[in-house]
Amino acid sequence: AEEKSVGIYLGFSEVFWTGFIKSLLPEIFAQLGKTVFQTGVLKIEIKDLMDVYFAVDEFKVLELAYDLDKTRVDLIAKNNTMGLHVGNSSFKGFLKYKVDLDPKMLSDEGDLLFGYEKFSLDLVFGVGDPKDPSKISLNVTTNSMDLKAKDLTLLLNNTNDFNQMMVYILNTIKGPILNVVEKVLEEGIGEGINKAIGMIPYPFVIGNMSFDASFIEAPKINPSFTSNRLVGKFFPTKNPTLPFNQTKPLPEFDEKGQSLQLYVSEYTLKSFFYSQYELGQVRIVLDSATPTIGPSLNTNALGFFLPGLIDTYGFHKNCNVTLIAFEEVPEISISPKMMNLKGKFKFVVDVEVSKNKWETACELDLHTKFQGNFQISGNLSLSIVIDSISLSFETVISSNIGTININMLKRLTFMIQFILKMAINIIFRNGINLNDYLPFKLDLGVIDFSLGDGYMTLQSTPDFESQENKKNIEEFVEKYFSKAINFEGGLTSSGDKEGLTQKLTNAFFDQLDQIDFKEEFGTHQNGAIKSSYKGYKFFESLLNFASQDYDMGDLKNL
Repeated sequence: AEEKSVGIYLGFSEVFWTGFIKSLLPEIFAQLGKTVFQTGVLKIEIKDLMDVYFAVDEFKVLELAYDLDKTRVDLIAKNNTMGLHVGNSSFKGFLKYKVDLDPKMLSDEGDLLFGYEKFSLDLVFGVGDPKDPSKISLNVTTNSMDLKAKDLTLLLNNTNDFNQMMVYILNTIKGPILNVVEKVLEEGIGEGINKAIGMIPYPFVIGNMSFDASFIEAPKINPSFTSNRLVGKFFPTKNPTLPFNQTKPLPEFDEKGQSLQLYVSEYTLKSFFYSQYELGQVRIVLDSATPTIGPSLNTNALGFFLPGLIDTYGFHKNCNVTLIAFEEVPEISISPKMMNLKGKFKFVVDVEVSKNKWETACELDLHTKFQGNFQISGNLSLSIVIDSISLSFETVISSNIGTININMLKRLTFMIQFILKMAINIIFRNGINLNDYLPFKLDLGVIDFSLGDGYMTLQSTPDFESQENKKNIEEFVEKYFSKAINFEGGLTSSGDKEGLTQKLTNAFFDQLDQIDFKEEFGTHQNGAIKSSYKGYKFFESLLNFASQDYDMGDLKNL
């Protein structure tokens, strides 16, 4: 079936993973520490007593570190999985918060410092849904957590009489706060990673077509390398079905080769030309802007091949020449020595009859065959060199310049072939930067590139410590991880009405113990006691306490 066609093979060796762990992963974590932040409001319900609103205005990661020696990549052939296990990690940060209670009796804002002293982070391929074997599983295992917050300030009758209540509130909301921090790890980091890698498993759009690089199966694990088979096909965005399959198998990982190996099949290239053909975009346009030959594209020069141009339009009129694939998809094949492309094209000549007004002079049926080669340099620049072009004019499709002598054109094809070859090589001389189509730019260093039977291959051993790769990591993390994570949550705490009432009562009498009754009751002491009592009654009315929870006789000493 077409969906089983393997367009791309991608393999990594242990050397690649070791370089990634020791050099690139620290850079990723360092950038995460600069970009991950979170905002939102968390509502914590304390039964039917009150609602605590914990608002995060800013969340920042201060430090994200891990133990290189205890971080590893497991390539497990038995259950066909590959896991990146980040061990002995530390995670520290701070957030600016504001706490409000409803009924409005407590308010606080400030900075809250937190930190995971030790936790593990596991990213595992191949253990998700069988229909989506590329899915990444993120597991955060927490061993310890330290949380330090600024003391809450209780706003009640302009006093701070109920410190125990303040401590209770802090303890009550501590759990949900930790959940927020966990959410940052899972959504801020985990979702960011999934988002970035999601560029690979799912089709993404390039212009008017899509590219599907989804995994056909879970990665195949071997003791020293892992291999991945991808669909690797282009298709018109509205129609993912291709009328052809992969016919030639791709090679397996070469253990004597470099640490990163990529094989791209004829099938992938053919799907590219098919998609472009369906969209009417397989074309070569030569106009006045074409280097070297552009100024010669006029009725004077082309009139040598097509005399009717001068007779119809006169001398010194600008012309464009366009080759457009029609009637059939161009056929492409790759051999160890060269690439061949052949197909039927319309040879169209347009003339500028007046400023910015063009008219089609003629359309000819042209059978073509291109032979050439690829070359990819270290900055992932794809160069195309045409070695030879074979042209054959077959029929006249349309003409506004009178009768066209096809036999005479065939005798002049050698000159036309020379002009086309020179023009195409000039167009592709600067190459195509493949990095523009990739979600992540990686400086691959020295690249070994070659053609095989039905495929082209790229091998390299990236220099993970290069400054260029560190810069690429910074851009990558900013793109996929810098977005704020907004959360809106509701949690019910385990606190109960009776427990809170008792704490309030205890807090009240703690305040009484601080008064020196040996001294004469003066205005200040008297005022403090009255303020405490009034505050307590105010608290009672706000929270609508049941009277049986305490004995009003306890206040007889007042």
